[in-house]
Amino acid sequence: MKPAIMLFLLIIPFASAIEINEIMYNPPGDDAGNEWIELFNPENLDLANWSIGDLSSNDTLIPVRISNSQFALIVENSSAFPDSNASIYYAGSLIGNGLGNAGDTIYLYDLNKTPADFLAYNSTFANGNNKTLEKFNNSWRESAVFWGTPGFENSVSAVFSNFTNSTNETQTNSTVNDTNQTNSTAQNETANQTNSTVCVSSIQISTTKEIYTDEAIKFRHIVNSSAGNFSIIYWIEDLFGNIMKEKYETKTLTEKSYTPHPDERDKIYVIKSVLIGCNESYAEKNVIFKTEKEIAEDKPVEAKTGSSAAEENKNKTKPKFTYELLSYSEEILQDSEASAIVQITSDDSPHEIYMQAYIYRYSKKYSDIAEYEFTVEKSESQAVELNFFTNASPGDYKMKVKITKDELKTPYEITKNVTVIENDEAEEIEQNETKQNSTIIVQQTAKNITAPVNMANEQIVYQSKKAQSEMLVPIIIIVILAALSGILIWKR
Repeated sequence: MKPAIMLFLLIIPFASAIEINEIMYNPPGDDAGNEWIELFNPENLDLANWSIGDLSSNDTLIPVRISNSQFALIVENSSAFPDSNASIYYAGSLIGNGLGNAGDTIYLYDLNKTPADFLAYNSTFANGNNKTLEKFNNSWRESAVFWGTPGFENSVSAVFSNFTNSTNETQTNSTVNDTNQTNSTAQNETANQTNSTVCVSSIQISTTKEIYTDEAIKFRHIVNSSAGNFSIIYWIEDLFGNIMKEKYETKTLTEKSYTPHPDERDKIYVIKSVLIGCNESYAEKNVIFKTEKEIAEDKPVEAKTGSSAAEENKNKTKPKFTYELLSYSEEILQDSEASAIVQITSDDSPHEIYMQAYIYRYSKKYSDIAEYEFTVEKSESQAVELNFFTNASPGDYKMKVKITKDELKTPYEITKNVTVIENDEAEEIEQNETKQNSTIIVQQTAKNITAPVNMANEQIVYQSKKAQSEMLVPIIIIVILAALSGILIWKR
């Protein structure tokens, strides 16, 4: 009999605390460069010069980025997962001889070439369907979310934990009903019919770490719901119930982030979420935010005179070159145009600016590239709208904006999570409303800027051809109507 839920895998226990936790062995599209393996590394050991391989060949792990996360990602593309908090190790252009789509065997070796973990898999699950194999209770299952959970707790952990709890409660209730025969047969049948239609839904919040230091708090939702459609309302409070991030509704499971700006050295934030589906489920999680920045103390300040005071005042008023993402399309309709609005503020010199914007996943681009060149004058601010078209299939992607100043070889970069959604009428109306709100935000932001700049220059300096054409339509209609009126008057 074929297995319906469980994927048969051979697992051999090892003494090492490090274990293979998740694998993407057959990603959609090209496998080369897009396969990856996640390791659970609770002691955060340095895995440099460890080895990973299959029956054909082994590869030495080369550290790309080391973090204090309990997860490590072994990748075939050293630039993959640029925003992940997990440690990244490069295994070469292929892991072993490439992870087989029909099945394969994976070995992990420590510095002494001693096996640290081992598994063999087949192609029963997660075979080219945007999902991964995740470990749960020493067995392997298909991930509950697309693209898996690299650098986060496995999605099946929450799903199967809730399924087990629900099953135990059902069995307990069944035993009570068998023991207590006080209800009539008709009442039992009605109760059974009601229980058969009970909606099961749950939500959990997974963060990349428990303590953050001078960095953005990153989290994502893990949802188990029998409802086809659901939405999540989430917000962030402090321990005193003060709202730090306003309530926001989303229908996606992409990674969220929040950057605190506390006025004290340590602070605890509470992430709260409500899942709205066939019924409501609630979750919350506490995280600690620490800052290493110096905090000014109430000490008497000695008066400064002469050249030192003048120099200090000059440095305080000297403008700086800055860039800021004012708004962007977080949810993009399929086969449509998305936008990103970026504000550039110059310092005390003019600069030549070259900007690009596009969406991508891993190392592949899924939209055209919006490009624009302009000059920002001394102490001037300009807001630029970059529009780019995508026909990518629905799913989770990233948007990148690159800003190159003068002849610098290394551009400034802004990266955000975006989602491509199906192009139906309801979502199109929602996106139009979002775009209108974004325009209001840009206008309000421009009014509130306080800097030694010429605010008359702060305007949208670039628009797409499509947007320009739409602006000409009312003018053309007025001209045609005027011409027709003139002809009618002349004939009379």
